[in-house]
Amino acid sequence: MQKALAEASETTTTTTTTASEADPSATPSLAPEERDRLFQAPFDVTDLYIRTAESCERLVGLSAAWTHLDAESSAERYLAEKVLEKELSWAAHIGVSAIILPELALHSDRFINYARLICRAIHEFSFLQIWLRVAVGGGGGPSSSSGSDPQKAWKNWTTLKQMCGHSARLQVTLILGADLPNGALLNQWFAEPLKCVVVPTSTFTTNSKGYPVLSKAHQHLVRRLLNFTHYFVIEETAAEGPTGLTGHHQKFLRYLAAENPEMSTLEKFAAGYKDYLQSPLQPLMDHLESATYATFEQDPVKYQQYERAIYEALLDRFPPADCSNTVPAEEARNCVIFVVGAGRGPLVDRSLAAADQARRRVKIYALEKNPNAYVTLQRKQSTTWKERVTVVFGDMRYWQPPERADILVSELLGSFGDNELSPECLDGAQRLLKPEGISIPSSYSSYLAPLSSSKLYNQVAALNGIAHFQTPFVVLFDAVDCLYPPQQVWQFHHPNPTVPSDATALARIDNHHNTRYSVNHFQSTNSALVHGLAGYFDAVLYKNVTLSIHPDSHTPGMFSWFPIYFPLKTPILVPEGAVIETHLWRLTSASKVWYEWCLTTEVATTVTNDDTQEDGQSADSDHTPTKPHTNVFSTTIHNLNGSSYWIGL
Repeated sequence: MQKALAEASETTTTTTTTASEADPSATPSLAPEERDRLFQAPFDVTDLYIRTAESCERLVGLSAAWTHLDAESSAERYLAEKVLEKELSWAAHIGVSAIILPELALHSDRFINYARLICRAIHEFSFLQIWLRVAVGGGGGPSSSSGSDPQKAWKNWTTLKQMCGHSARLQVTLILGADLPNGALLNQWFAEPLKCVVVPTSTFTTNSKGYPVLSKAHQHLVRRLLNFTHYFVIEETAAEGPTGLTGHHQKFLRYLAAENPEMSTLEKFAAGYKDYLQSPLQPLMDHLESATYATFEQDPVKYQQYERAIYEALLDRFPPADCSNTVPAEEARNCVIFVVGAGRGPLVDRSLAAADQARRRVKIYALEKNPNAYVTLQRKQSTTWKERVTVVFGDMRYWQPPERADILVSELLGSFGDNELSPECLDGAQRLLKPEGISIPSSYSSYLAPLSSSKLYNQVAALNGIAHFQTPFVVLFDAVDCLYPPQQVWQFHHPNPTVPSDATALARIDNHHNTRYSVNHFQSTNSALVHGLAGYFDAVLYKNVTLSIHPDSHTPGMFSWFPIYFPLKTPILVPEGAVIETHLWRLTSASKVWYEWCLTTEVATTVTNDDTQEDGQSADSDHTPTKPHTNVFSTTIHNLNGSSYWIGL
């Protein structure tokens, strides 16, 4: 191909791994016979630079930059289409992993034609990834046609992605211009399938010693991008011509990569969970494995907070003169603590530590329904806890204790607060408390916000089945743009004053008091593509002792819970200025609890009133009459009646 073009035109484009050395907008002028040879003749043996299949897997093809797939001239577009078709076929044949296509342009009518060609390539070449160049910021290099309008470039990219069915094989090659947009517009790209970053030499500046460097803003951006991709390309700007200094540009990027701080222990633990979809636990239906307990027990922060809460509750429940270790045993009254859902005993250990610190005499009951974990509790009771702890096998909702508790401690919270049935379990266990007893936790709140993430959407789609789009997942967000600050949707308190305290009455009540419905509104300041809803929670263990995974108040160092993700079957493109309205239900029956969710967008517009008087003047001479108009788009209601996902009681 390159040989044919070189013979056909004096203006050529030669691309290396670091530079594009000629004007990419210059189109070769081909005579009819030369065009026929270009389209019909096979590639020459000199075009085959790759000798082994192994090397193909590590290489990425680069499409001819001079092709104008959005050209006004139909003849020029036809030429570009034929060249692209031949390049794609050749790339698929030799087995390169991906091919980088020319940049998106702003011309919407002809841009749609480009989208059609890419969509056809995705369907025709099933193993080839398409990396599309998109410029961010002005002065973005040789073909930065959309760099002056980064939001427009994102809109075109999003439209193209939608037309191609959100294919996971369509990915972004981001071109960093000299003038970066604001942070909100940059954050949008971290939610896209980012594969490669191009840094034109024109984006660099020169330091006092004459070496190329990047601005502070670009350095910060590159460091963030290094967490998503390691494919960086230095591209020489056509206006500058080949400088021979690209080695210095590469050294600066390697310097930034080496300067990234080493991951903390928490970051190393979380690295394997980033954007990994996990099904929420079913704590009442399933028995947790020992490895799951061990993972939770690695979080020291959570248990430190629990110990602090129990300590504060002991001090409040029993004044220093009451039940202190300094009081004779025959005069002391034990502080009764029930640890319900004790697992392998970490909260029992923390309860004992809190009692020792507070100098209070305690009597602890450790209740567990998992027969396997119960064995571990028995062993710890016989070897460590001794007579200070009584181990009980049973369900907290039905256990009949010999006495009531002063403090009820539980560890039943899920990623959305209530999604592991803490309300239902603690309603059943509430009768175990004395009238003035303390529940730890005492309350918890759930929060919701729309999010954008092509990666999460494609991962759900890859599971093959519409039911997966109606199932919430626990995810440590990484390649995600959290579009708006989370808003509270509901709250639960314990003890719950609406729940009868006697077991006989409890057996007769239904679970309607634990249903919830929340409508929340989010104002869109930029165009956004919403792929689902992000859920968080925070909890008050006791008074001012809290736990939180809310982004604004996340408990430092805690990793026991990741956020929850409610996916949408069809992503919604939300225009600037629109109002996003989320609807979330928590519903119950006699045997299960489930969530339903949907989303609507409202765009307010003003329509000119064309009613005029006979003389052609407006009916109101002071102003042009207008009337408000609202365009509404809604998703389907997901997981209707718990059809795909529910938590068993």
